[in-house]
Amino acid sequence: MVLNGSIRERVWQMLSCGGYSRNRKVSSDGCEALYAKAGVPFLPAARRFYERCGGLFSDCEIIFETGSDSREFYFYLYPDMGEDAAVELYKAYYDKGTSAGERICGEALAAKAAAGTEVSPVGIIGYYYPATVYAAENGMLYCVHEYESDVRVFADVEEILAYELQAHRPIRIERRR
Repeated sequence: MVLNGSIRERVWQMLSCGGYSRNRKVSSDGCEALYAKAGVPFLPAARRFYERCGGLFSDCEIIFETGSDSREFYFYLYPDMGEDAAVELYKAYYDKGTSAGERICGEALAAKAAAGTEVSPVGIIGYYYPATVYAAENGMLYCVHEYESDVRVFADVEEILAYELQAHRPIRIERRR
């Protein structure tokens, strides 16, 4: 499918092809156990995020204007990461080498400070240097990049993708066979 229009229009076309709709609700079964295994808080906002976004783009190939393909585009949600999901989830919330509950990592602390409330890491989204995304109790999404101190705040996944892909415009999306 060829993607046309503004970046927001292209993002919406990508999401639609990837299986997204505003009233989408996929099963979030297993998420709570994954978070418990990692010792990470699992907020209702994280559950809602997974119900809307779980499995998106899992069978899609995205091509960008630069000629690069989806290997540089990240849309990895922790429950979709397979065997290493609990380890990756742990690393998104706690400092390396600490026990669960011992010391929250800098990225999670920055997201918590920006939100003014507890957060749950939900995934990694972006192009090349993706953001770690945290869902807060207020339903907002907080994106933290390793390379900057600012925490970016978004209302939904469409806004995150529009921001992350503004410099790397997607031109085509295809379902893998």
